[in-house]
Amino acid sequence: MAEEDSEWIVESIVGYLGSPEWVIPVSDFMENKCTVFDDEDENKLSYTDIHLQYKKLVETLLGNYMQEVGINEQQFLGRMHLSFCQDQNPAVGVPASSGYR
Repeated sequence: MAEEDSEWIVESIVGYLGSPEWVIPVSDFMENKCTVFDDEDENKLSYTDIHLQYKKLVETLLGNYMQEVGINEQQFLGRMHLSFCQDQNPAVGVPASSGYR
């Protein structure tokens, strides 16, 4: 996939991640679940359940959006791979610090 042909994918996803359709359900989820967490070092089993719920929410929201705008999983993964290969942050297209790895 040529970079110029797929740049719209990054721009589209970044735009969606800043939209109310993404921000509201993710923020609501975090607000509803934050009381479960405490300052203890121990990871509790309930944290795993919350993580799985969060993962499902993210996959559903992102999957629905991608389907709506016509981005398939292969296009998405191809563009993210291209961004990583170019040593860029795929979410914003900004080159990563050369000392970061």
